[in-house]
Amino acid sequence: MLRHYGYSESMGSVEKRSLLSLSEFRELYDAKWPVIVTDIIPFWEAYRTWNKEFFLTHYGSQNVLMRTVKGRLNESVAQVKPLSDFVRLLDQTTDPTSWVYLEDELFLIQNPRLRAFVGSNYLLDENMFSLFPPEIRPWDSMLLWGGQHSRSFLHMDPYNWTAVNAVLWGAKHWK
Repeated sequence: MLRHYGYSESMGSVEKRSLLSLSEFRELYDAKWPVIVTDIIPFWEAYRTWNKEFFLTHYGSQNVLMRTVKGRLNESVAQVKPLSDFVRLLDQTTDPTSWVYLEDELFLIQNPRLRAFVGSNYLLDENMFSLFPPEIRPWDSMLLWGGQHSRSFLHMDPYNWTAVNAVLWGAKHWK
């Protein structure tokens, strides 16, 4: 089996790590190879409190940007609706060709208290975007919430950044 950094070609899987030092992360993974860090999210307040009921209670009437797909992904419709409408539709999703996906780039910015629920850790503390002039500085976090069968197009993130994704519940598959 050939192992190069965090990727096992024969297994097609990404290495899972805990107790990963910042220097080891930078040397082996940062902007090179994906890695699943398993011992950060359980310490976040978001992990303990964020669920459908929490968002409905505190933000149910707030508008969010969501995508509705019926059939082909490239025929999806972006809509601004109350978060409660998104959750209602999320619970009705059973057909693999029909689903909803919340992809709101401004939700956490407009609700800075929520951003604090993510907490601090060595992978998120260094934010090179803070070096950009404010008028071109991109957001440093966003809320993505997909239900069963949801997916996105092949894409490149803004400024070709090295993304940190946190899956609080459920599962996410990358190809």
